[in-house]
Amino acid sequence: MIRITQGFTITGNELVSPSDALTDLAGNPVANTTALTLSDSVVPEIFLVQANYSSPVAAVIDFRITVQFTSTMDTNQEPIITMVSSGDTQPVVPSGGSWLTRLHPNDTDITPDIVLGTGMDGNIQVNISTASDMAGNFMVPVLNAYEFSLDATLLDTQIISGVSEGATLCSGSTSFCWEGIGTAASPDTLRYSWKLDDAGWSSSASETCQSFTGLVQGEHIFSVYAHDDSGNVDNIPAVRHFQIDLSAPALIEIDVSESANQVIVTWQTGEPATSRVEYGVTSAYEAGSVSYSQLTTNHSVPVTGLSPESSYHYRVQSTDGCQRQTQSADMIFSTTPDIEMPETLITTGPDVEGKACDTTVEICWTGTDNLTAQENLQYNYKIDADPWAGWTFDLCHSFVALLEGVHTFQVYARDTQGNVDPSPSVLNFFVDLTPPQISASSITVAQRTTTASVTWNTSEPTTSQIEYGLTDSYGNQTSADTRKVGSHRVVLSGLTAETPYHFRAKSSDGCQEVISSDQTFTTLEVQPPNLTIADFNIPPSATFLTQLPLRWRVKNAGQGDAAGPWFDRIYISIDEILDAGDTQVAEFERSEDLTAYFDYWKNEAIAMPVLQPGPYYLIVKTDDGHIVDETQEGDNTAIRAIDITTPKLLAATPDIIPLNLNPGTPVSGEIHLANLSGNAFTGITAIVQD
Repeated sequence: MIRITQGFTITGNELVSPSDALTDLAGNPVANTTALTLSDSVVPEIFLVQANYSSPVAAVIDFRITVQFTSTMDTNQEPIITMVSSGDTQPVVPSGGSWLTRLHPNDTDITPDIVLGTGMDGNIQVNISTASDMAGNFMVPVLNAYEFSLDATLLDTQIISGVSEGATLCSGSTSFCWEGIGTAASPDTLRYSWKLDDAGWSSSASETCQSFTGLVQGEHIFSVYAHDDSGNVDNIPAVRHFQIDLSAPALIEIDVSESANQVIVTWQTGEPATSRVEYGVTSAYEAGSVSYSQLTTNHSVPVTGLSPESSYHYRVQSTDGCQRQTQSADMIFSTTPDIEMPETLITTGPDVEGKACDTTVEICWTGTDNLTAQENLQYNYKIDADPWAGWTFDLCHSFVALLEGVHTFQVYARDTQGNVDPSPSVLNFFVDLTPPQISASSITVAQRTTTASVTWNTSEPTTSQIEYGLTDSYGNQTSADTRKVGSHRVVLSGLTAETPYHFRAKSSDGCQEVISSDQTFTTLEVQPPNLTIADFNIPPSATFLTQLPLRWRVKNAGQGDAAGPWFDRIYISIDEILDAGDTQVAEFERSEDLTAYFDYWKNEAIAMPVLQPGPYYLIVKTDDGHIVDETQEGDNTAIRAIDITTPKLLAATPDIIPLNLNPGTPVSGEIHLANLSGNAFTGITAIVQD
């Protein structure tokens, strides 16, 4: 009998062939013995179940179960491990564990990390099934193979009293109190650890308050966190930042930026503090102070209303949040000279055209300066070749007894520092005392059926207006054309044909108005219009079944207006004569009237019909059908030659079909044909070319 005692695992259906290496107790070999056929039917059992955390377990993300079996296991048949919690949420055991060797090869399975968290709290049972050994023997499922309790309630620590976040304390003593919430156990069972700044954490204790004394100046951080008996820890400690201030603020880098009428005093402080500048011509600082209560470390205080080229005493003060104040020594700054010039502006005077209608003219002005107030500016002015009037605070002056003609007024300002405007403000104007004249011989009338164009000339640029009517009382007038011109033209419309009218011309130069004597004209009798084709533009060639762009112009060459509507029609012909055999291809309505001697353009695109290729003529005819009564009808058409070509009637895609040709082997290809002609095609042949 051979007894295998160690180091061998029967996996089933094995042939065991002893060799000469095996002997009995007398040393006789067992060679040539008969091979034995063995089989394994022993079901594997769980030898040991362990966890990497002891019960009770806190909330963790790396909980693992280790299961050791009594034999070598099939690593391809992973055991199914489930957890059942008495809580609301069930843990999930991920697949993909790893095998280890303890007593036998691959006899131990370790799960991946298992997350245990809030909601799973309570008693948790571990069930194991489905594992198999190398002989294919499956284990008997084991319920409650392992059991532990879970307390995964999250903890939260809060500071409930003490200095507020980011606050500054004015002494070296303070205290904090805190509390923990979120655990299933009583808050009285919680323990806490705290620390100040970079010191280590305190020992765990149940106390919820701590006092500190003798704190040094500067920034400090207090932290505290809670933990319970299950090992749950508040992973985010409650933190309070604060600062101890035991000294007055330090004044650093005091500087002054000077200009003519103000300075900007700047400095820094070692801690946030207020800003204050006291100043005056003496060290008594009698001029006053400028203060800002905002706490800052960068201070900038403007001091305004100063006199140019003057020296001032000043000192700065800063007070921190603990009401500790630092004051600088007395210092002096000096303003710079005022070198900016004032500017002068004329505000009123003769109108925008620079014309005065009287010998008395009032002109007003004002000025601006960077330092001197407007009411303190002085002015000097003159007109024409007169001497300068001398410095004055006046802002207006009336000039009397001015002569007719061109005048030039100048004025400039001076500030309190003696700076003067280098470019006086200038106003050129014209005193106009002479009324305009209408040249009687220049008055002409070009009358028509319902309109009349009146022209005349004046001795100087003036406005244009006509009064008109059936009598010399007139009763009607045109709107005044305010453009001032020497040659005038006004059109009267809405007149009655064959009717005498009275009129007179009116013109004003802005100062005085002139009116012509009464004039007359008689409108003409009603004249018929005459519609003609003045232009006709087409492409030299086209293909049928396409859109052809056309452009033509219709002009009323008659003396009368043409009343709409009428029609412009397009024809295609084989000759240059429009007759009944020609084909109409388009029609366009003209609904508006067309005034005598006016015209209109038409831009259209027409669809070309199917035609035999060759030469043709396009004919456009206006007032086709003779709706409008014209002086003559024979000039209503225009003719242009056009060449009609054959379009591409079939479209094939793709253009090229690649074929692999082998002797004796059928091959096929596919093309798509599109019929663009509108007619059916037959007898289409495809030719294969290499």
